[in-house]
Amino acid sequence: MFVCMFVLLVCCFSRVAVQVIDLLNSNQRTYLAVRWSRHKGFYVENLFHVECESIEDLFAVLEEGKLFSLERRIMLRFS
Repeated sequence: MFVCMFVLLVCCFSRVAVQVIDLLNSNQRTYLAVRWSRHKGFYVENLFHVECESIEDLFAVLEEGKLFSLERRIMLRFS
C-alpha cells in the first residue's frame, strides 16, 4: 500500500497598488517588500506562512486570510 504524506506551506497577502499586506499575521503593522532574486524570482519578504497537513487546515487558513482581508478593507474605507 502506498501512502502519500505532504505538508503545504500556505500564505495569504493582499496587494493594494504597490503595497503588500500580510493577511495571516495581524501583528504586522507595516507593508511588506516585494523582492526579486535569480533563484526565487519575485517573492514577498517576511511573509508569514502556515504549515497545513490536511485539507481542513488549508480551508481554515484561507478563511482566516479572507476574514482579515475583509476587516482590513472596512478599516481602510472608514479611516
